[in-house]
Amino acid sequence: MLLPSEAVLVCGYEVSIGDAVSMMSICLPASAIEPVMPALTAGRTLSSTGRGPQQPHPALMKSFSEIEVECRAILGRTSLSVEEVSDLEVGDLIKLPTKESGLAEFWVENIPTFVGPLGLSGKNLALKITEKAQHDSK
Repeated sequence: MLLPSEAVLVCGYEVSIGDAVSMMSICLPASAIEPVMPALTAGRTLSSTGRGPQQPHPALMKSFSEIEVECRAILGRTSLSVEEVSDLEVGDLIKLPTKESGLAEFWVENIPTFVGPLGLSGKNLALKITEKAQHDSK
């Protein structure tokens, strides 16, 4: 908690992750900055090391590498009545209106992200990403 009259430094950042762009602000009280004030001279500036938006800082990537997100492939969609769902049993087949050579959607969390055909990678079923998914951003 700070007094309304206390001096602060407000730093504003534009943060982008993938296609999402947002703003972030950090407010530091003057008492926290005073010990490092001598190092903040007018002739000394912080500069980028040439990393573009395509090459995030390794420390940032390390912190994101530990975050888990739910990913799923949507093979097709169909509609069933409540009665049909309640009558489902192990071994039943649900027909999808998607052809074997059709495209599947790849979702990250609740966002359709990529589209591609299904195939095999060794003995595993796989999805080859061929394009970005078209979705409405709210």
